Amino acid sequence: MTMLYRRWPSHVVVGSLLVLPVMQVQASGYHFGSQSVAAQGSPHAYGAEAADPSTIFYNPAGLARLKGTQVTSGLSILLPDGKYDDKGSSDVFGNPVSGDAGEFLPDAAAAPNFYFSHEINDRVTIGLGIFTPFGAKLDYKEDWAGRYGIQSASLETVPFNPSISYRSIRRSCVIRPFPMRTATGCRSVPTTR
Repeated sequence: MTMLYRRWPSHVVVGSLLVLPVMQVQASGYHFGSQSVAAQGSPHAYGAEAADPSTIFYNPAGLARLKGTQVTSGLSILLPDGKYDDKGSSDVFGNPVSGDAGEFLPDAAAAPNFYFSHEINDRVTIGLGIFTPFGAKLDYKEDWAGRYGIQSASLETVPFNPSISYRSIRRSCVIRPFPMRTATGCRSVPTTR
């Protein structure tokens, strides 16, 4: 039997390599990466380690390794900084549009987190995580250059993540997270000008 080998066209291979890394972006511009004070203190090198109840965010199966009752919480203060530099905006008809965005970012924001775990027995551990993984707040001047696209935006997420971890055999864990997320979002665009 003779096998025929077919070569992939080079443009398919190159195109695939360019597309693959893009799939990992996942709303990173709105993501707060700091969900554990202990993980922040070690530049997130041990973020998924089951050292405290914040493992609910990184690795919920790690709950089975926690002993007794544990509580941890933290608050990340965010000081956003950004500026808008108009390089020549236009409306849908091609007419030039100008205007200063102003101070569109808040002066400060907070991203709180709270984690709780309780070992019921040597096989079952329960936990609760309440955290803020995503958020955004923008408020532009009324006459800024992008006023026909967006005027203000607000996004707040607060997941309540109760979990149960069951250790079936030594070093093996089965988890059942019950994620409940609340999210509020708002985007305003002026309707007349």
